Amino acid sequence: MNIKIKLSVLCLGLFLFACNGNVKQNEGPDTSAKQAGDTSSVPKPQWQKSPKLTLAINTLLSHKNDAFKCDSAIILSYNGVFGEHAYFPLNRKGHLIASIKQRKKLTSSQVNTFNKIVGGSGSFKEPVIIHCFKPNIGVLYFKDGMVIAQSIISLDCAKMKSTAKLGSNDHYSSFSQVAVTKLKAFYNELNLL
Repeated sequence: MNIKIKLSVLCLGLFLFACNGNVKQNEGPDTSAKQAGDTSSVPKPQWQKSPKLTLAINTLLSHKNDAFKCDSAIILSYNGVFGEHAYFPLNRKGHLIASIKQRKKLTSSQVNTFNKIVGGSGSFKEPVIIHCFKPNIGVLYFKDGMVIAQSIISLDCAKMKSTAKLGSNDHYSSFSQVAVTKLKAFYNELNLL
C-alpha cells in the first residue's frame, strides 16, 4: 500500500475513534472501569424486565419536515445519566430503564408540535454551548407496535440525541435558546417539569 492510503486509513480510524461519543446504546456498564478492575464505583443503570418492547429502530428517519410518521409516541421523565455516561430510555434488548419517573402518551397534535421544534433547522442555529449532557426526557416513537425511534433531551444542557436525524441533520446537537424555551413550555404543558 502506498503512503497516502495508509494515512487515509489511519486518519479515518482516528476520526471514528474520536467521534465515538459518550452516549451509550445501553449495552451495560462502563468497560474502562472493568479494564481497570474496579467496577464497584461505577454507577450502573437498572433495566425493567417487562414489558419488553419490540425494536425496529431506523436511523435513516428524520424529524425534519415531518419526515417520518408514527402511530403513537410516549414521553418519559427519567434519569438517563449514570457516572459519565448517558443512556437512552430503551436498551437494545427492548427493556425500559428503571429510573422512569413519569410517562405520558402524546396526542398526534403534541407529536407534531414536538417534531416541529426538534425538526426545525432554526432550533439549532446559534446553539447554547454548555459542556454537559444529562438527559432527563425521553421520547419513544411507535409504528405497528414497534419502537421505530427514540430521542433523549437534556434541557439543562440544551442538547438532544436521537436515533432519527434532527433539524440540524445530525443525530446529536445543541439547541438554540429559542428551542430550549419552546421545549420547556411544551414540557410544562405536559406537567413533566
